Amino acid sequence: LSEGSTATSARSASAPWQTLSRVRPLLQGGDVVILYDGEYGPIDEVRAGVAHLYKDWVTYRAADGASPTVERILLGWNSEAYVGQTPEGTYDAYLRFEGLHVRDGLVAYGARHWAMVNCRVERLGPWTGSVVDIEKAAVAWRGGEDILIQGCEITNTAVGLSGSGCRIRIIGNDVHSGTHAGLRLAGIQDSLIEGNHLHDFDDGVADDSPPAWSRDGNLIELAIDEAGLWRNAAVVFRSNLLYDAKGSAVRLSGPASADLRNETIVFENNVFGPT
Repeated sequence: LSEGSTATSARSASAPWQTLSRVRPLLQGGDVVILYDGEYGPIDEVRAGVAHLYKDWVTYRAADGASPTVERILLGWNSEAYVGQTPEGTYDAYLRFEGLHVRDGLVAYGARHWAMVNCRVERLGPWTGSVVDIEKAAVAWRGGEDILIQGCEITNTAVGLSGSGCRIRIIGNDVHSGTHAGLRLAGIQDSLIEGNHLHDFDDGVADDSPPAWSRDGNLIELAIDEAGLWRNAAVVFRSNLLYDAKGSAVRLSGPASADLRNETIVFENNVFGPT
């Protein structure tokens, strides 16, 4: 793809289609969409109700040497309602994003099998001043399985990554310059967080008399969700580097009324700097 007006005829590598809206209805499992420099609109993948998106991987990839920008990525929103929210997810996405600049984040609900690799992901500000703003997450997912986030720069946001699900791999990312939390997990299981660089999270508000929207600025938060339904279990944190946070390097929490507890959380070979 290249930035420009919609083309309706069959295209070639020398004369590519020029909009996502033109090519997306034609995609099938196994296809690769190569994006050249330009600013593209959103990638919103929603089906009526809860239905599979693809049966095999569909990849959106930056062309060699290119830095394409997409507005946002959204999986699983239907008629103003969230769909597919169970810990394991309820539908197959099979979507992979490589080398993209995502200006206003990725949000996924109940999607299995998706990956973000070597992307730059941000959220549009502001990231302070209200509860809504300081809860914005650059990469957020609610339920799902077989999720990979690797080699990405995640910055200019309130929360870096926020999620729940099974078999999550968060590997080798640089998560920095946010206002609320680097990594916030409320219900992931059988997962690996390895080789990440988490640093510089601070809402800029003094602790003596903070406003109601102010947050601690923790680098890793592990929590039982407010409903007391999903827990973190069998999660390994390995060889991560954490420093420069207003709050804690690691914080574990949950509602006192919940019977569930975080279970089998392993930290090995991490480096903890000043917080």
